Amino acid sequence: DHGDLCYEHGRLNKGNPYEGSAKVPMIVAAPGLVPAGLRIDEAMGTVDFAPTLLSLLRKEVPEGTQGRDLSEWFRDIESSDQESHRNSVTFLRAASSKAAWIAAVTDRYKLIVSADDQPWLFDLKEDPHETTNHIGKPENQAIAARLARSLLRYGDLMKDPQLSEGKLRSDLQKLQIQP
Repeated sequence: DHGDLCYEHGRLNKGNPYEGSAKVPMIVAAPGLVPAGLRIDEAMGTVDFAPTLLSLLRKEVPEGTQGRDLSEWFRDIESSDQESHRNSVTFLRAASSKAAWIAAVTDRYKLIVSADDQPWLFDLKEDPHETTNHIGKPENQAIAARLARSLLRYGDLMKDPQLSEGKLRSDLQKLQIQP
């Protein structure tokens, strides 16, 4: 289960995009399918579990199944650090019918747009405790724009009501046009 934030960031709750709440460890023991000792420290959404596990088990992934097949990440230790999945983006969102927050996460960055706050960009490598908003730094404009475009594409593809209109969409549109 994911964490409750034991007063990190002044909070004592779940359901927010901070690592202490959103990051869930996953342990897979599958001799012959997943090498012992393999560690993957990259974001994977729960929607990705079904296609990934079915593919690992060499089962057919039913047509229309949502999520990414990330089974390649689990096949061998060398694939766990391939550039191909370092640039992948995982989407997180509030489990709510009203627009609260949505996030795009890579192996290094996390962009969060919120109905109640300004956009935040965390550099998880330089700031693993998520204390500094890196969104205004000129060197981060390109990554913020890329993640904003990814979130808008996700919202349109999934017909996500949180991204159909309103502040979240407006904030993302402003970010995606950064130089």
